[in-house]
Amino acid sequence: MKKLILFSLLIVSIILTSCASAIPDSDNAYPTVSFSFLPANSNSGGEENIIIGHDGKVSLNGTTQTFNFDSDVVYLKKNNEYGTLFVVKDDRNPAGDKGSIKSASLTMPDNSIINISNVTDIVSGNWSEGGLSTMPNTRTFRFTGDPNNVRDGAAISPNLTPLLESADGSGIDNFEFKLTAEDHHSNSLTKVLVVRITNAESHIGFGDLD
Repeated sequence: MKKLILFSLLIVSIILTSCASAIPDSDNAYPTVSFSFLPANSNSGGEENIIIGHDGKVSLNGTTQTFNFDSDVVYLKKNNEYGTLFVVKDDRNPAGDKGSIKSASLTMPDNSIINISNVTDIVSGNWSEGGLSTMPNTRTFRFTGDPNNVRDGAAISPNLTPLLESADGSGIDNFEFKLTAEDHHSNSLTKVLVVRITNAESHIGFGDLD
């Protein structure tokens, strides 16, 4: 079932990252982002599939609730592998007409905290790992749009294995996943997803940052 869900998400991401014909003359809409965590290990037991949508909704094994980036936390289980999917989309109006993604980025804790492996570009193919980050203990993957091959979306799918509850070995830290997107008309979006690593099953802590 988990493989089927991941495959379905990959198909959706392919549809979402289709080509636009040109950079639109006008675009007043902001890009959107979504992020999914799917337990990859066969022994993951009762772990939840966590799919955080661009509309602030989170799907937990088929149950949809409202997710607030400012107050809610994603809990991941230590040493369990997760297949993940980061999708960026730009529609320039409510009708869904195509916009154009200029850039996007995904910044995560580095391999000393969360092991990152099998990073896969989905269709877009313009992702690369960035240079030195101004944030310590992080890795950043960036998408750069090609004006000669305009796309209204981009996606990347890394596998993640959480390793440490905290960077200094004491307590439980708030680790940040920074998600950004910008279109060719300078409409930009930044979301910060807070992740905690524990020995418990993956779940959402609603209001845990309040």
